[in-house]
Amino acid sequence: MIDRLMTAALTGPGATGDTVFGGRLVILAGDFHQLPPVGAIPLHKLLIKKDVLGRVGNSTEARALALLRRFRRFGLSEQQRSVDPEHTRATTAMRSSGASVADLGRVAVVNMRDEAWRFAPIATISRVEMSVINARQAQNFARANNLPHIRWRLTQKRERVNLADEDYGNEPGLWFDFVPGAPAMMMENINPVHALANGTKCTLVSLIFAEGADDFMDMPALVRGGYTEIVLERPPHAVAVLVRGTAPPVDGTLDRGGGRFVVPVTRGYSTIKYTPFTMQSMLKGLRVELELKTHGVQLAFALTDYKLQGETLERLILCIGKTTAKPHLDLTKLYVLFTRVRRGDGLRTLRKLTLKELEWMATKEVPIELRAFDAGFDSDGMWDAALAKAAYEAEDARRSKGKGKGKDAAKK
Repeated sequence: MIDRLMTAALTGPGATGDTVFGGRLVILAGDFHQLPPVGAIPLHKLLIKKDVLGRVGNSTEARALALLRRFRRFGLSEQQRSVDPEHTRATTAMRSSGASVADLGRVAVVNMRDEAWRFAPIATISRVEMSVINARQAQNFARANNLPHIRWRLTQKRERVNLADEDYGNEPGLWFDFVPGAPAMMMENINPVHALANGTKCTLVSLIFAEGADDFMDMPALVRGGYTEIVLERPPHAVAVLVRGTAPPVDGTLDRGGGRFVVPVTRGYSTIKYTPFTMQSMLKGLRVELELKTHGVQLAFALTDYKLQGETLERLILCIGKTTAKPHLDLTKLYVLFTRVRRGDGLRTLRKLTLKELEWMATKEVPIELRAFDAGFDSDGMWDAALAKAAYEAEDARRSKGKGKGKDAAKK
């Protein structure tokens, strides 16, 4: 969003205050040190691919890059989120030299008995970890607050495999777990104008069943009844969530005061992709990606790095480590997770990381394309392919030499 201060700072002489950037064309490119767009190639990689590696893209890419080269670059590098000098130093270092073992090792292991951390958000790299943690935390949240824990099975949009009762028992990601009062996040763009969009935070409130359904639930009575486990035979028509807003987003929603509204989120066309991961599923040949029908909302006890990008949090628990399964942890993901909090003491790890894991994380480097891109602008901020190519070749040689030393050391 372009605010008035930014507009005023960049308004040219003679331009009116209502003219954004004084009439100049400005590309707000975001931070290339953070996660790239899903299903797309970042601009800096396209530019390096064409100008340094000599690879020919399609005509659309060529036109976009020709335009990009004409823009002057202004880099904004000051940390705006961190208020902790030591945390600022550590995260700033990640942008140039990566993470150090010392900085990584300062993050303490979380004590889940500490009320301040018991239900703090947990960052994961994969949806598998997220689904397991969300299911466990939903049950913990229900028990801790003496609330009902309601579950129902997610069904396939197109049946790829036959899922038996046993399979549902093995895979937490095949269920929707509902607990009133639990944190959640929207997964669909329902009404972006009123902040009902993919990534909007919300709170689970109640369940709505189709007219005439015989499985009506008196949620207030259930809540008064305390902790209980309920498995529904079929999904509800809608999940009601509480959302903060500035105006009633849809007709018929209930205003709770203070700009908060209850919104029904129906199943509609919402789906999630999930690959069964347990050993039992592997032995049965179920390790295939399934498209599951669900409501456009998910629990938010645990969220992936992509869902957390852009968030500012007081506390964050990191579920990270060296794994054999994809997606793998890299410096970009690590940087995003570490920069979500204002202070270094707002981070914890879910388990104790070994020295080998810390050393492995410390080997992660800034992508070579980003190194070359950052070096490819002259003192006036204009793109110079020769500078980028020289930086790319020097960095490539350094990394190749480092790999050779690593192999020699391993042989010894």
